[in-house]
Amino acid sequence: MEEEYGPERAISIRRKSSTSHVGLQSGEKHPMWGRRHSDESIKKIVLNRRGKGLGGHSGSFRKGMIPWNKGQKNHAASLWMRENNPMKNPETRMRAAQFLRSVPRETRSKNSKENWLNPTYRTKQIASRLGKHYSPKTEFKKGRKESPEIFAKRLKALHEKPNKMESKLLQIIENASLPYRYVGDGRPDVNIEGLSPDFINSNGEKKIIEFFGKPWHSINSPFSVGPKSIENVRKEIFARNGYQTLVIWDEELNNIESLVSKIKVFDQNKSVIGCRRSRSRAVLRIAAPF
Repeated sequence: MEEEYGPERAISIRRKSSTSHVGLQSGEKHPMWGRRHSDESIKKIVLNRRGKGLGGHSGSFRKGMIPWNKGQKNHAASLWMRENNPMKNPETRMRAAQFLRSVPRETRSKNSKENWLNPTYRTKQIASRLGKHYSPKTEFKKGRKESPEIFAKRLKALHEKPNKMESKLLQIIENASLPYRYVGDGRPDVNIEGLSPDFINSNGEKKIIEFFGKPWHSINSPFSVGPKSIENVRKEIFARNGYQTLVIWDEELNNIESLVSKIKVFDQNKSVIGCRRSRSRAVLRIAAPF
């Protein structure tokens, strides 16, 4: 009872129940005083209690039994929980959040994926989210359709080349007068085994600068677009064709001075560590210190 109503309300219910029946059915006033149920009567009582979770002859609540409050939307327990939900307490929410953070991300991800494979769970989750807006800032969008102009603008931003981060790196390169030009828009004249590098040396040297964002190019990222987006794979492909490659990650844009120095060191490097012969041609193997 404490788990359902809370300790204070459970004590109050027991007190009222005990005082309300005092003397009504005690001793000789009880209808079964001096009598006992027949075997047939006991069987009827057991069958009547079975599946209702009432305890007694039917035992404790078991799997397959029907809860006593099934279908009762406004029963006392629900009303009490609405007013006394422990998650309304900021300290309780903080402890729950700390516990969730203590569970490894891999475990939570695995459990979530396993739950999502359950058709019943998936159907309930989708149905519970339909038409809901969890932020008051987006409530005004409910029921609205995206206009063709906004859709076109959003689509253009997704495929814009160079993007904002690449444009920032390009501005840094131009301000430092570094000999590299942007070619990451998929132009056909700079295509190396199907790959389009981001920046290439404008002085004719076979040097490439690749700009990577962690969400798209990390090995374990769920947004990775394939093996050819991984740093080592791209470096290997470019090296097979005689190109030296420098990879710059998005977080390096926060320190412009260090970034410019890194590019200058890369640009001044002239070392070649040998060549590897394929069946049809010899391909230079260029050192890539970064």
